[in-house]
Amino acid sequence: SSLTLNFDMERGRHLVASQDILPGQNLLKEEAFVSVLCPGEGFLLHDSSETAWDTRVTNADLYCHRCLKELLASVPCHGCSYAKYCSQNCADVAWEQYHRAECSLGALLLTLGVFCHVALRTVLLAGFAEVSRMVEWSHDGDKDLHNSEARCEHPSEAPATRTGTRGLPGCNDSGQ
Repeated sequence: SSLTLNFDMERGRHLVASQDILPGQNLLKEEAFVSVLCPGEGFLLHDSSETAWDTRVTNADLYCHRCLKELLASVPCHGCSYAKYCSQNCADVAWEQYHRAECSLGALLLTLGVFCHVALRTVLLAGFAEVSRMVEWSHDGDKDLHNSEARCEHPSEAPATRTGTRGLPGCNDSGQ
């Protein structure tokens, strides 16, 4: 690998090149913990001002609502008219992970916007207990707001949870 993950008090967790890197070379590929399709601008399918129907196509019609791949033949959600997937597998995984809770909220989520949708999906994927623990941990840190050393503590020094795990979700005890 061309990169090494390091941690120090000054910079926190960071990547350092362990060998020469060529321009344009891919260094890492990471899946997002959560993603939400941005509805985006609509594109008119018909070039007619007399069209009575709303025939605009948006990103929601063009990309899978789970993996964000371009749709060729979409698999629709059986519970709503909004979510579309590239495969039955994507539809099933989305249903199990988050769409079961989001399905009936479709119009509300569109009205509230992408940031609210991302927040809800983050809670659904991380789990309410984990989010509550992180909020509590961040509030405990408020009392050290002006203490730069306390703000830069190593992730493994985070308070232990009831389940006995420590640190940041997805990281080991050394912050990696």
